[in-house]
Amino acid sequence: MKKTHIPSLLAACLLVWSCSGPVAESTLRDVRSYIDEYPDSALAVLDTIPEGNLRGKKAEAEFALLYSMALDKNYIDMTDDSLINVAVRWYRRHGSADDRLKAWYYQGRVYQNAGDNERAMESFTRAERYVKRSGDCTTSGMLYSAKSRVYDYLFDIEKSSANLRRASEYYQLAKDTARYTGSILKLAGSSIVAEKMAEASAYLDTLGKYWDALSESKKSSCYSYMLELALIENRDTLAPIADSYISDIQDSSAINWITLAHVYLETGEYDKGLDALDAYRKTDTAYLADNAYLWLFSELSAEKGQYETAYQALHRYVSVTDETDVDIFESDAKFTEDRMLARYKLQNRNLWITIMLLGIISLISSGLLLYAKLQEKIRQKQQEKERLEREKHEIETEMESYRKLYEQAQEEKKNLLRIRQDQKLDKKIRESIEERLDVLNRFITAAISKNLISSATDALDDYLRDKERFIYSTRLSFIIMHPKFISYLKKSGLTENEIGYCCLYCIGMNGNEIAAYLKRKSFYNTSSTIRKKLGLEEYKTNLDIFLRGKMTELD
Repeated sequence: MKKTHIPSLLAACLLVWSCSGPVAESTLRDVRSYIDEYPDSALAVLDTIPEGNLRGKKAEAEFALLYSMALDKNYIDMTDDSLINVAVRWYRRHGSADDRLKAWYYQGRVYQNAGDNERAMESFTRAERYVKRSGDCTTSGMLYSAKSRVYDYLFDIEKSSANLRRASEYYQLAKDTARYTGSILKLAGSSIVAEKMAEASAYLDTLGKYWDALSESKKSSCYSYMLELALIENRDTLAPIADSYISDIQDSSAINWITLAHVYLETGEYDKGLDALDAYRKTDTAYLADNAYLWLFSELSAEKGQYETAYQALHRYVSVTDETDVDIFESDAKFTEDRMLARYKLQNRNLWITIMLLGIISLISSGLLLYAKLQEKIRQKQQEKERLEREKHEIETEMESYRKLYEQAQEEKKNLLRIRQDQKLDKKIRESIEERLDVLNRFITAAISKNLISSATDALDDYLRDKERFIYSTRLSFIIMHPKFISYLKKSGLTENEIGYCCLYCIGMNGNEIAAYLKRKSFYNTSSTIRKKLGLEEYKTNLDIFLRGKMTELD
């Protein structure tokens, strides 16, 4: 809850009737002194200052900056940059490092509110030039936190985490415990997503030192992350952590019921899992659009033998997943901070250097110009030759890949035809077999008709686009065709997802191909986890060779 600065607010009300220029400027100085602690009062006071009473561009700039700060601190998202630009134009050449830092930062926040992340990052990069000269550690921390959110939007976990770490350092210097613990909590979450479990555990240990100062929602997030770590590293601790979670967090709406449902699915407590999802439905009316909810509900229902319900949830999950827009990687928002920094350095070179360069350029003879043009033509021809060689290599590599796929498709088709003859097969398993046979037949037909590149990819694209469904289907096929191998993986403690990845190795993919298919660089950490569970020493043998050999041995 925000505090109200009563004396300043009463004084501001009196100023409505007689607010001269000097008095208005005095009020701005007063507002600056308490805007961080009493942002609602600051906004109320600023609203009482008539625009005509601000004398000179300096006063107008200070008012624009303070008003933009007050709006942001009161969670009022401005998307129009006309006000903050008044401050930016003045502080570009005047004011302290603190003023310049804030002007560019709050301009970036306006663009971020408007969804223009590239312009936001340009402003944040300009603001960052004043961080070392500024003594405002809190605003510096807020700057790096805002940059982190931009990289979150672009799914660049490494750069997002790097900026969060810098934000936490400045918050700690500012002794801003709330923001510091918030940034550490985000770092813990990012580390788990990147599968850097040791880092995540260290961040959670740090938060434990501030436990009494944490809000209910932050404590809930800590418990959620502890459960995710336990799922991977020490499942024996799942039950006590889950029990403490539910007992310690009094507000049920603050509990991450999705994480708890996942825990109960993994520990075999299916009734508790369904109860957790029921609690989740009460806190989020949009649960039918939540992929995680739909997948968990399908899995838990299936484990309880409620196959019709499970099928309906899975069908809904596929529909929601297909509607998800993942084109952000092709968005115009793709940019790099390095590119912008280079541009700013070029723009800010000293005038005498520019004059010197112009003088040198004017002395270049026509002969040198002709030589440069000749060199450019040679360079272009060389680049064109290299491009053609790359394209040729890519085509040869792609055709070799399709040849291997054809051989694997023939073998899998033979096995599936044999299995399909079993009249006792479950309906869902039979449907899965028929679906895979259809894709395999189209692929083999395309290869025979020499139309492999166009027809085969058309047939496979739809089937492979939904990665979760493809891995699920592949795992199901292996359960049927290689039950002893799947049993071996389960006894080794592998999760369903990890078993699915092992199946991808066994159908002929290597680690690089799997990582490229999943679009997850962090898959290599998962591969390392699988090796540990199977008792394989690092670098002693390739995981794909070991898995295929083990499958052949058990068959």
